Amino acid sequence: MPRRAAFTLIELLVVIAIIAVIAAILFPVFSRAREKARAATCLSNMRQLNSALAMYTQDNDEVFPGYAGTIKLLTEEQPPADTPIWTTFLMPYVRNEQIVICPSASNSKFAGVWRDRGSVSIGYNTHFGEWFTRRSDDTRSALRVTLAQMQSPSVNVTFGDSSSGDTDKVAANDPRGYGYKGYIISNWDTRSGGCGQPTVVNGGGDTLSDRHNGGTNLAFADGHAKWFPTSRLLPDGSPALPTENCFCVADRNPAKLKWLVVYACSTD
Repeated sequence: MPRRAAFTLIELLVVIAIIAVIAAILFPVFSRAREKARAATCLSNMRQLNSALAMYTQDNDEVFPGYAGTIKLLTEEQPPADTPIWTTFLMPYVRNEQIVICPSASNSKFAGVWRDRGSVSIGYNTHFGEWFTRRSDDTRSALRVTLAQMQSPSVNVTFGDSSSGDTDKVAANDPRGYGYKGYIISNWDTRSGGCGQPTVVNGGGDTLSDRHNGGTNLAFADGHAKWFPTSRLLPDGSPALPTENCFCVADRNPAKLKWLVVYACSTD
């Protein structure tokens, strides 16, 4: 009887090894391709948020929304838990809660009020709505930026990838009780004392995320959105001039982007 042809064990092992090598080469390629697709969706979300921001501002007498509702506080450091944040203000113009979520982010979902603010993974530039104290009666209210104050829309940041997550965990590690995360972004930490320091990427606070292959998606006041290496967004360490507000350290970054809105700097 003629002998039937068959693979030997060695041949099977060689084929399996070749398949494993090919898979090891292709899987990272597929992973990067998926991430590029998610990053593109994230950029699209930011462009739509920019459109909503423009419509809201026009309907609001050319005043941009703050990152939280206009309220007055006495001596408390935190707004009431049900205070609306910027996502609530823009929702009537997009009617899609997924628009404030980056597909590449983990622990992210829609949030419309202060207590849930950490869940958002696309943040609003914190300089559109900082808290400040009125010295006369020690009440706090929110800064609101007008369209007339926007001098450099093509480089003025509006939205960007934020570090989403549980704000309670952030607050537990901060003696001041701050739980800022998710819904706002900045390239420097305004709460570190003095004039701050570069933000801790992917950390707590109004920080940035580098989840897109080491980069961050940003949107700008003129409507466009773009990816940047995160390292180019952080302050370069140059101090503000004596004639400037010390906040101007934020606008000294390698990408030459403008994070401040109402402060004039020599970099403008």
